[in-house]
Amino acid sequence: MISIKIVERLLGILMIFCILVATLIVSFGGLLYLLQNGGEYIPIELINANPQQTTLADVWRVAFSFTPIGIIQLGLLCLIATQIIRVVMLFGYYALIRDYYFTGICGFVLFVLLYSFIWRS
Repeated sequence: MISIKIVERLLGILMIFCILVATLIVSFGGLLYLLQNGGEYIPIELINANPQQTTLADVWRVAFSFTPIGIIQLGLLCLIATQIIRVVMLFGYYALIRDYYFTGICGFVLFVLLYSFIWRS
């Protein structure tokens, strides 16, 4: 049987590692963006524009285009993936120790995360 201390330790290491990786990716993309566009003024139309609805495929395509904005989005996707991985690990742990109450809660949270990530209005 896996103890809660081992799971806490693994989750802690996972969270620190993934958040540091996501921070480095976003910072690198931000630095590239500033190097390319740092001296430009932001047009007022961009500020007043309506937010665009993008699909998951659009986000993936831009994230892996390796432009500065794409690199920033890739880092943010890593940050989202960190939280999903954490919930999946907890769901698996609670299912393994047969704690059905917390397995249900983690299952519900995982469903909400995946549903909100995929579903568009």
